[in-house]
Amino acid sequence: MGSKPLNLLFTRYRPGIYAGIGLAGDILASELAKNPSLRIHPFYIGRRGENYGALRKAWFQAIDVLQFAITISTRQFHLVHLNTVLAEGALFRDFIVVLLCRIRRVRCIVEFHGSKKSLLVSPVLGVQFAVRNILRLATHLVVVSREEQQNFLDYGIKRNNISIGRNPISKISHRDANAKRVNNSAGFVNLLFISRFDESKGLLDVIEAFAEVRKSHSLSKLILAGDGEAKEQAKNLVSDLRIGEFVEFHGWLPEIMTEELYATADMLVFPTYYYQEGFPMVVLHALSAGLPIITTRYRAMADYLEEGTNCLFVEPRNPSDLGAKMDTLIRDKRLCAKMRRENIQLATEFTSEKVAEEFSSIYQAVFRKGSDD
Repeated sequence: MGSKPLNLLFTRYRPGIYAGIGLAGDILASELAKNPSLRIHPFYIGRRGENYGALRKAWFQAIDVLQFAITISTRQFHLVHLNTVLAEGALFRDFIVVLLCRIRRVRCIVEFHGSKKSLLVSPVLGVQFAVRNILRLATHLVVVSREEQQNFLDYGIKRNNISIGRNPISKISHRDANAKRVNNSAGFVNLLFISRFDESKGLLDVIEAFAEVRKSHSLSKLILAGDGEAKEQAKNLVSDLRIGEFVEFHGWLPEIMTEELYATADMLVFPTYYYQEGFPMVVLHALSAGLPIITTRYRAMADYLEEGTNCLFVEPRNPSDLGAKMDTLIRDKRLCAKMRRENIQLATEFTSEKVAEEFSSIYQAVFRKGSDD
């Protein structure tokens, strides 16, 4: 192909959709656009609205698929990068997308930002068909954790057809975090939970554990930022435990407005066991902010975080264990200082420049491989 740049159709979530997958895609696409060997063409998918019914969601997906078919049929692309998750709600769209790529002879890289393992062994024939053909028709797969890579290898994917990718940290930094922590909240220790309000993210466990921790640490405060189906349940639990005076609900915030929360927090508490988890952006932002982290040994967290160096691991669905780890970090200032230093250093491995360079290498390798076939 000489020096001509590769035309890359890169799927992004429409503005206003705040899932981590959308943010990771936006950061990566912006950095890739600086590479003269690539021409990035964004293609927007998804609709914001968790309360949409199944028919309405299917209708929106059909529109996305139709627009994708028109786009790929009327313009020339060398590669498609499909950002998605392996989940029931995305199977129809993703199968049609990879099928259209195969028909148009466009190499398709499918990046799973999380996956539901049970779909690989589903007894449902329609699910079996969609999963099998998405994986068969995709030119190359990218996942964000070794656990998921092994799941796909066990399914039968060849090792040279799957890579582990990383989510990037944006240019938005938390440079003033340490200075702000010195004077935060009149001496309170701020524990931060920031995510979609879903029970499987560990939200209710965090509240229950915090209620116990406050009995020993009266100068502690819990900051909850996000929105979702478990919001009312969380508020009711806070009320029942009589800790409302020490819990702040911030609701969903645009990414740039979360900077202050990370900067004034003393630790991130994120005991997720969400079945589609990959590498949550909240963990990356906590690294960038130099926050000690309490989380589960799950997916990419198990790959990159080291116990006692970057984080304390907890068992999922275990408020007692979670409370004990909160207590440890509140008491052990030396351990927290060590984690801050180590996490700021670890964050440098996830800069948008480094991640974009890795994906550029994947694109070139996939394109060359296809040209040689």
